Amino acid sequence: MDQWSSAFEWFQTGRNYAGSGQSALALGSYEEALRQFEKVAENFPGYETKMVNYRLKALRREIENMKSEATPEDIAIAAEYITFINLMEKADDERFSSRRAKALETFRQAKAGLAAIVSRKPEVYQTAVKAQQDRLDESITWLGKLVTGAERKPLPLQWPAPVTGRLIKGTTEFVKESDLPTSPGQMVSAGLFPGNS
Repeated sequence: MDQWSSAFEWFQTGRNYAGSGQSALALGSYEEALRQFEKVAENFPGYETKMVNYRLKALRREIENMKSEATPEDIAIAAEYITFINLMEKADDERFSSRRAKALETFRQAKAGLAAIVSRKPEVYQTAVKAQQDRLDESITWLGKLVTGAERKPLPLQWPAPVTGRLIKGTTEFVKESDLPTSPGQMVSAGLFPGNS
C-alpha cells in the first residue's frame, strides 16, 4: 500500500536524522510520518491495525519528547521542513496529473524552502538534505525541458508532395508496370533508380 510505504519511509527518515543529531529535521519527518499513518488508519481501518496503532502511539510519544527538548529554532526549522515536504507532495501530484508547468513552479518553491533551511546552518544541513536537493534538481531539470518543449509551437503538418511529373528521387510516382521484373529473382533495371547506377 502506497500510503503505508510513504508513512514508513518518513518514519525511517526521521530515525536516520535523529541518529545523526539532526533533531529539527527528525521532528519534521516524524510529524509527517504521524500525519500519514493517521491517514492510513482513517482511510484503511482494517489494514494492519495493531501495527498502525503501535506506530501512532510510538510517534506521538517520540514527537512529544522531542518537542519538550527542542529549542524554538528547532521547532521553526521542523515547521519549515514540513512545509517543504508538503510542497514536494503537491508537486508530485501535479506532475502525475500532467500539470507540468504548475509542478515545475511548485518544485521551485520547494527548492527555495529547502535552501532557506540549509542557510540557517549550512555546515549541518547541507549534507543532511543532499539527496532531497539532488531529487529536486533532477525534477526541475526534467520538467523544465518538458514545459519548454510544450511551449514551442508545433510544426505544421507536412502533406505528401503533389504529383508533379518531375523526377523526385526515392518516389514510386513514376514506376510503371513495365519497369518491374517479370520473373522472381530478376534484377530491376538500374534506370529505375536514377543516380544510383
